[in-house]
Amino acid sequence: MSRRLKIILTIVLVILVGGFFLLGRTAYFMAGSVSCGVSGEYSDLGNNPSSFSTDWDKYVSLDFSEYYMSEYESFNITNDEITLSGWWFDNKDSEKTVVILHGVGSSKQSSGVLLSAGMLYKKGFDIVVFDYQDHGNSTCVDKVHGAGVHEAENTADIINWLINEKGKNTENIGLLGFSLGGMVALNTHYTSDNFTASIVVDPPVDFNTIMKEELEYQGVPSIVGPALRFYVRVANGEKLDRITPELALENGQKQELLIISNLLDERVQPHHRDDLVVIAKRLGIEHAIKYYNYGHVENIYAAVDDWVIIINDFFDNVIVNDQEEIIKKNRLELLKMLCKSFDNYFNFSKIEA
Repeated sequence: MSRRLKIILTIVLVILVGGFFLLGRTAYFMAGSVSCGVSGEYSDLGNNPSSFSTDWDKYVSLDFSEYYMSEYESFNITNDEITLSGWWFDNKDSEKTVVILHGVGSSKQSSGVLLSAGMLYKKGFDIVVFDYQDHGNSTCVDKVHGAGVHEAENTADIINWLINEKGKNTENIGLLGFSLGGMVALNTHYTSDNFTASIVVDPPVDFNTIMKEELEYQGVPSIVGPALRFYVRVANGEKLDRITPELALENGQKQELLIISNLLDERVQPHHRDDLVVIAKRLGIEHAIKYYNYGHVENIYAAVDDWVIIINDFFDNVIVNDQEEIIKKNRLELLKMLCKSFDNYFNFSKIEA
């Protein structure tokens, strides 16, 4: 091969690799873009724990005042130059704590987050809500969400803060996640062992398909997926799928799981729920499923009275409030009794005698 031909081939290769890189960069910022800071209903409505509402047309008339919380502590924690902004709701002598995880592009000021927080707080739970990096009032890194990876690392930092600063027991910490927040809760099985149970609402589960589906949802051809992965690997030095729900659950402690599935969800495809059930069964994770006939995470607003019962009774019965082994042994039986009290279909994969 002549020297001139080698030079030409090298130039062509550089152009192709560079184009592939730029294509991946474009897809990365288009598909994963989030607005650092507080936006949408969270800024327009001025949501805060003592007064919040929703701008969802179907539910603007809902009165959430029963669940307002006037006493709370604002906090910031910093780890590796990432500062996380949150609110801490202290029920004084309560030993039960739930960390609530918002969705992509959302924040701790989400009406769904605050509504659920108020429901649990009124039932005696300590509550933490916080903004992931690149969301809300937390550190803005690059205005792109972390596909549940960075967010799970953020959540581990919050759990450590609860243990080290608030003296909380790992057997009394639960996670509640909505949409991406559900994926974050699942991925946190990889970043922390220090919680005992979680509720996930319409979470993405299979990384490869959710990347394809999310690209298409954002109007980006899914064929650019490999270029996006290449860009992240080169530019950020990491793999987008270094933590996935399946990998996290395989490496976790088999914490108990309640899966909430809205059957009319058009954002997260139903196969993700089925994928999660398959994984949980394969790994022997105790889990239950509750179905609602609503859209993506819509059950929070459409079934308020049911939702408050479900989340309270699940965490109250699963989170161990003392060290008596009989309570730990029978907690799934208590959950089974709860589920039988509703008309909705539940599927239990494992109930121990």
